[in-house]
Amino acid sequence: MAMNTLGAHAEAFVSTWLRQAGLSEEEIAEVTYVALPPNDIGQAIGRGFVDAGDLSGIAQDVA
Repeated sequence: MAMNTLGAHAEAFVSTWLRQAGLSEEEIAEVTYVALPPNDIGQAIGRGFVDAGDLSGIAQDVA
């Protein structure tokens, strides 16, 4: 999972979303958070370096 900050809000959002998607606590614990600049997240997803990303604002619009 790539995001531009490793803030508590983003981590809580991802954990909640994964629980709602049906993942177990053990599966959620396997998620690795990777700090990337917003402009690089879309490319990292497209190249298969990460499975998901957290974008907002202009970075989300561009992606």
